Amino acid sequence: MPFQLIVNGICDAAIYFMIGISFILIYRTGRFFDFSHPIVLTCGPYFCYMMKQLFPWSLWVLVPLAMVLSGCLGCLLEMTIYSPVRRQGASSLVLLLTSLGVYIVIQNVISLFLGDQPLSIRAAGPRSALVLGDNTIAVFQIVALVAALLVGMILSSFISWARIGKAWRAVVSDPELALVSGINRDRVISASATIASIMAGGTGILLAFDIDMVPTMGMSPFLMGIVAVIVGGIGRIPGVALGSLLLGLAQNLAAWKISSHWQDPIAFVVLLFFLLFKPQGFIGKRVKSATP
Repeated sequence: MPFQLIVNGICDAAIYFMIGISFILIYRTGRFFDFSHPIVLTCGPYFCYMMKQLFPWSLWVLVPLAMVLSGCLGCLLEMTIYSPVRRQGASSLVLLLTSLGVYIVIQNVISLFLGDQPLSIRAAGPRSALVLGDNTIAVFQIVALVAALLVGMILSSFISWARIGKAWRAVVSDPELALVSGINRDRVISASATIASIMAGGTGILLAFDIDMVPTMGMSPFLMGIVAVIVGGIGRIPGVALGSLLLGLAQNLAAWKISSHWQDPIAFVVLLFFLLFKPQGFIGKRVKSATP
């Protein structure tokens, strides 16, 4: 495989890894498939675009603010929609359908006020690139790779050692026992949603430096992140990293050997293979059922 495809595959893997990890933070605590997560990812670059139109600030200011606004959006959705629905005893299916409705509503709000035409923040972004012979590595690709490494290390340390990280593990392991132990489950879920949304918003901004923004831009990378999570093993950061790497390289190999139109289908071919032959993923362990 040419070096350029390897680089592209690794950088795509970094994007999938950050999306997958941010999804896991919500999924493991809230215990539902959050279909509104891709619209939070989409809102990150749109927040950045709107502030760029209003204020003559540099990206060093706009990007962190857009990420914070994405975190606020995720926290707001959790506190005003999902938490009240959860308190009513709603099932995971009801929460999934609720999140799908939130996705559709916010996507249409973006379309209503900003239109469906492609928008761009790339003109304000870094234009230089690292040239290695015949190969080119864009600045946003380097940033994505560094960000993914930092996210993996910081999040692993955070979950292992920080107080809120230990509370997160308790809620994931046994929500009822965590509640009896005095852990505020709603607060942990809200904190997870906020952190995950900040990560999603930042990932969306990185994507916007590569492609133009449209209201539906978040769904495809979100699905790729989910595939990486399942392939790697749900809930295991090293597994998600391996799943993302396999997916990124497989997609770029398919684009090289077949066609770029096969990048998304090949991801689901990989997913189907793992579901059939190794459903627990790279690192996940097979659960043995107890016989009566």
